[in-house]
Amino acid sequence: AVVSTQSTGGPPGVAGEPGKIGRNGIDGIPGRNKVQGMPGKHGVPGLPGIRGSQGDKGKRGNRGRPGTRGLKGEAALDGEYGDWGLAGDLGLQGKDGGDGEVGLCRESCTQEDKTPGCQCDTHILTMHSQSDQIPQCPQHWTSLWAGYSFLLIYENGVSMLQDPGKAGSCMEAFQPSPFLTCDRGEECGKDFRTEKSVWLAAEESEAPMGPIKDIEQAEAHVSRCNVCMGPSAIQTIHSFSPAVPKCPDGFSALWTGYSYLMSVLDDLSMVTPTDSGRAGQGIPTNSPGSCNPVFQTPSFLECLSQGYCSYNRAYSDYWLQVNAQNDTSSNGLPGESVLAEFYDTLNLQYKDKRRENVSRCAVCAKTSKRNGNKRR
Repeated sequence: AVVSTQSTGGPPGVAGEPGKIGRNGIDGIPGRNKVQGMPGKHGVPGLPGIRGSQGDKGKRGNRGRPGTRGLKGEAALDGEYGDWGLAGDLGLQGKDGGDGEVGLCRESCTQEDKTPGCQCDTHILTMHSQSDQIPQCPQHWTSLWAGYSFLLIYENGVSMLQDPGKAGSCMEAFQPSPFLTCDRGEECGKDFRTEKSVWLAAEESEAPMGPIKDIEQAEAHVSRCNVCMGPSAIQTIHSFSPAVPKCPDGFSALWTGYSYLMSVLDDLSMVTPTDSGRAGQGIPTNSPGSCNPVFQTPSFLECLSQGYCSYNRAYSDYWLQVNAQNDTSSNGLPGESVLAEFYDTLNLQYKDKRRENVSRCAVCAKTSKRNGNKRR
């Protein structure tokens, strides 16, 4: 007999483990009605792929079109000098050139200077403006220094004139008493009673002027000057007439003016007429200083050792007078002497006629190799 082991009425057992996935089933039979389903939703973007290896080098491309013109670049730095080239062949003989103009002497002269009329030497010219302005040196001349126009010193009966055409007449500094007196006892000092200095004036003063004690104010009344160095010889000529003379051949005029001979101090003591004396020296007529650009009376300023200056009416000017044979006008002053002494006390009716009776002059500079022995 078979005995049943199944129990009845007991609790369920523990769930077993899931079974293994089974094999794929056989494809089913296609459906009869082929209905297309709805498009599915876009899937989530995939993760970036791994960087691939570098590909092979491609073939050379075709030549591109020319580009547009670029902007102008900045200037390059100067390059180094190249080596000297080889000497070229001798050229053909050129045609003869035309005659050149007469040359001027250069400011600096050398032994190789072949300019006609030029010599390797140096000439000094002193110019006075008769104003408070420094005169300019002529063309091709160089200024050495500028200063104040110094004419004369007087001390205890002794006078000494500085030629206005020389460099000594142009003092670099203005001093009312520019000198000392030294005796044999080796003592030097000043004699305040008799020491005087005379300077070319910068203006015309017909009326007396009171003493000027301020040195800067006095300096404004003194003519300025310039000492010039140049390559040309200088010659001063006088016409003895109211007409300006012409320079000789081979010379040209630097300036024209009035023929000035000398200044004279009439009353040295300035006390009484019986104590008066005279002091003065003449200016060489071949000197540029004998040709003043401006006719002025008085032409100078007196300064005393006490430290003040004034237009001293005790001075007289000597000018070269027009020769009656050369003057065709009828405006002459009384007298036919060659030297005409014009005092400040001349009648006013002759004031405008003074210039007409003074000889004219010209300061000329050599410009060519011509001898200059003839007037134009």
